[in-house]
Amino acid sequence: MQVAKIQQAQERLIAALDACDAHAILEASGDLSGLIDEIEDISALYADAETREALEHVERLSHAAAHRLRVLTDQTRERLQMLGVDEGPLLYGPRAA
Repeated sequence: MQVAKIQQAQERLIAALDACDAHAILEASGDLSGLIDEIEDISALYADAETREALEHVERLSHAAAHRLRVLTDQTRERLQMLGVDEGPLLYGPRAA
């Protein structure tokens, strides 16, 4: 079932986000994106109640992943500000005067 694969991919993404594992986040995001791209007719997935419920669960997982991503983004920004790197992009080497 396509929805079950999407749900598993969402759960892998959430686990990767919780672990702050950049490689796993990229891999899980790519897997999830590929599975979503494979869906040909989204309206057909909503045809029966069981699949509809599964998709609603996947939607809740998506919201959970998005929330985790926002938290990680905020934490990263805070760390960069603490390091004094809040004035533009990061540079490899000393900041130009």
